[in-house]
Amino acid sequence: MDFWTAIQALILGIVEGLTEFLPISSTGHQIIVADLINFGGERFEAFNIIIQLGAILAVVWEFRRKILDVVIGLPTQPKARRFTVNLIIAVLPAVVLGVIFADLIKHYLFNPITVASALVVGGVIMLWAEQRQHAVRAETVDDITWKDALKVGLAQCLAMIPGTSRSGATIIGGLLFGLSRKTATEFSFFLAMPTMVGAAVYSGYKYRDLFQPADFPVFAIGFVTSFIFAMIAVKGLLKFIASHSYAVFAWYRIAFGLVILATWQFWLDRLDCGQAMSIQHPRLKALIFVLLCAAPLLGSAVLWYRGETVIPLAAYGVVSVVAFFLYWSDKRKAQTEGRRIPENILHAVELAGGWPGALIAQQVFRHKTRKVSYQVLFWVIVLLHQVFWLDQLFLGGTLLSIL
Repeated sequence: MDFWTAIQALILGIVEGLTEFLPISSTGHQIIVADLINFGGERFEAFNIIIQLGAILAVVWEFRRKILDVVIGLPTQPKARRFTVNLIIAVLPAVVLGVIFADLIKHYLFNPITVASALVVGGVIMLWAEQRQHAVRAETVDDITWKDALKVGLAQCLAMIPGTSRSGATIIGGLLFGLSRKTATEFSFFLAMPTMVGAAVYSGYKYRDLFQPADFPVFAIGFVTSFIFAMIAVKGLLKFIASHSYAVFAWYRIAFGLVILATWQFWLDRLDCGQAMSIQHPRLKALIFVLLCAAPLLGSAVLWYRGETVIPLAAYGVVSVVAFFLYWSDKRKAQTEGRRIPENILHAVELAGGWPGALIAQQVFRHKTRKVSYQVLFWVIVLLHQVFWLDQLFLGGTLLSIL
């Protein structure tokens, strides 16, 4: 196992752990990230099974008391038996349709464009569902009827489309069918256990020849990483939903999906077709770009959703387009020895929110990438944006108030 392979396993383990139980599509993120870091083929199939088991174990550990109570109460307690029957009913639709259509879906739909489209569409549906008035009939998982369980199970089948999100489909479905937000979330976690274990066993048997002893260190890194970050995500989500809606995840889905559609079509496709100069590790650079855009886009979307201001979100989009065309114009002028655009103008546009467009333009046009002093100031601007939005999202503006 070389160093880069270990880093790939670590990255994918983190992605699986953080996204498996959030309504943002773990499969979609895995497809995108694995493609960006060039970790694919048959080895990815086996590795994905292992890291999913790590995420499942995290949920089992988090709800171990409830699971133990149900197991002990099965012989004597009607409530435990009803809960178990509901889980079986909810799992069955995915089992039947999964066996029938799994190979077709994997062949035709497992690609970045499908994932990005499903992320956007799913985000819009989540926003619509959150804005509806909910008549709550089930306050706890023990209040769920077999009809409710069947409806949630059917909703889970939508997650067979990569990018939809299994947890997103079941949670939003549960809200629409009369479950409270907490109940829908917890039932989604419980439903994940038999569903994901069944899928892992089926895939493990199907791809049993792909498990090689030489890959065990890679599997171990992914498994442990996935378990740790899944624990963090589950605990964080349960705490978050106590006082928040799922709208922030909807906006994240929409923003992330649009970024993927834009970068894949405009950037990577051009590179693959040889329409731009050769770039080393283009997919890794695309992954870095997406990660850099995550906090600013999420923070801007949150401000818009709260009704505070839409200016940051609009600025990133509009000013990035301006920055891109300024770079394009400056590149053309450099080639024809025309009057160049002053660097302080370019940096001012980047500071105003145009750095994403500038970053894309630098790579597409191979412009301003070798001038060290220019790059240092550019990355200082990017760092300032990252620090500002991470402070707003996770520290409540603490750093800004100190300054």
